[in-house]
Amino acid sequence: MNDIKDRYESLKYNTIPFVQTHPVHLATMAQLHGMQPVDPRRCRYLEVGCGDGLNIIGMACTYPESMFVGIDLADNTIQQGLAMVKQLQLTNVQLISGDILDFPIDTKPFDYIVAHGFYCWVPEHVQKHLWVLYQQLLSPHGIGYISYNTYPGCYLRRMLREMMLFHTRSEVEPVAKVYQAKAFLQFLDQAQAIHGEVVATVRHEIDQLLHQRHDFSIFHDDLATINDPVYFHQFVASAAQHGFQYLSESDYFEMCYNHFPETVQAHLQNMEQHDLLTKEQYLDFLKLRRFRESLVCRREVTLDRQHLLLRLREQFITSRTHVEGEYSLNPEVVVTFAQEKGARIGVNHALSKVAMSVMGQSYPHHWSWQELLATAEPILAQAGVAALVPEDEDLLANTLLSAYSVGMVEFHCLPPEMATRVPEYPRTAPLAALQLHEGHKLICNLMHLPVNIENDFVAQFLKLCDGTRTQEDLVRDCQPFAGTSEVPMRDRVSHALKQAIQLALFVR
Repeated sequence: MNDIKDRYESLKYNTIPFVQTHPVHLATMAQLHGMQPVDPRRCRYLEVGCGDGLNIIGMACTYPESMFVGIDLADNTIQQGLAMVKQLQLTNVQLISGDILDFPIDTKPFDYIVAHGFYCWVPEHVQKHLWVLYQQLLSPHGIGYISYNTYPGCYLRRMLREMMLFHTRSEVEPVAKVYQAKAFLQFLDQAQAIHGEVVATVRHEIDQLLHQRHDFSIFHDDLATINDPVYFHQFVASAAQHGFQYLSESDYFEMCYNHFPETVQAHLQNMEQHDLLTKEQYLDFLKLRRFRESLVCRREVTLDRQHLLLRLREQFITSRTHVEGEYSLNPEVVVTFAQEKGARIGVNHALSKVAMSVMGQSYPHHWSWQELLATAEPILAQAGVAALVPEDEDLLANTLLSAYSVGMVEFHCLPPEMATRVPEYPRTAPLAALQLHEGHKLICNLMHLPVNIENDFVAQFLKLCDGTRTQEDLVRDCQPFAGTSEVPMRDRVSHALKQAIQLALFVR
């Protein structure tokens, strides 16, 4: 493990918040599948391979009654994390510099254990010990998250990895190694023939590496000493050997297949009815999937995958969508709702149209089922739509599930602890404020998502939002960095306040 430690200390792996690992996200997936997970507000949480701990520090700021523990081999990144913990005056975070082989397995159990970007990048004996750690430390109703590279999709990435490793075999210094790897990819891209499906696939892979991946990610993932993908069926077999069963993927839409032709959907549905795990493996074959974020729980836990539509109504719902084209409550008009990432759904049910529209306009507000219905009813009545009947709620649940299956709607068992309206004395979330003061552009918001603050005025404005200034005070205090903009400062501050709410950056 010393080689792995040296690599991470030679070039830091920049950590960002991973919402898929958030205890609320994990608890939500567990609830939807019939589990009764521990309340994220009062839980014990362990992250293996935590880097500087930013991921759990963001959680700890929100849930002071929970305990968050992180362990990582790289001492220098742990020290950076401890500095953040000290500055934020957190008492519910413990960051450990060390090897998981030495982690005490007789400690108090954890309700959530996460290993992100760890499983396929460590020796086999460490992989096995990770399962032992989960076996010994996960509480009876605990949830384990493990991300890992998968075949068959990783065969193509593995081909490029082996080429890059050969090309950079004489390079030792991390920056030079990455530079040479990217230079080789550019050389390979230029040498490819113009036509051909295989060549197009290779070129797409090269483009992803060159333009969608950070240098530190290429160094630690693709140029790592160890990078051993597995098939999904191999992963679940390892889980079963240690007393665990497959719960779900961290993102619901990753298990869905409604974008395939109907004949393929029918085959997958038939598989799912007989054996969910077989369906998941074949889904990997069809998608050429290369990466999974799987959740596991103890074998003794009884799961119920049959009543998802009912459990959706117990969650808080949010959606960042907009209407594309005509909006009408006429049942003959199909209204298209779209998302920035490209996902779209067509809706012809009146209640569903209103619900999707209301959520899109109020993002990032999280709606309870009853609140959504209570808001929609007068809108429907004003439009002359007949009073709601139980069937309408069923149709709404089906619409939301369809939107969820393509990633357009989010469900959470708890709403985020954040302001959804501009407070009298706006205050930027403590972790985000600290990151801004340290000069970071990519910061963690209160929905545990990375937010990019490129605008210098907005960055300076957010630093001033410390809970001591009213909007009038902010208009006055923003004058020194007004720049050459001709827009009145009052308007700029008003826009920045609305933007901060949209980005989930203000505490309540």
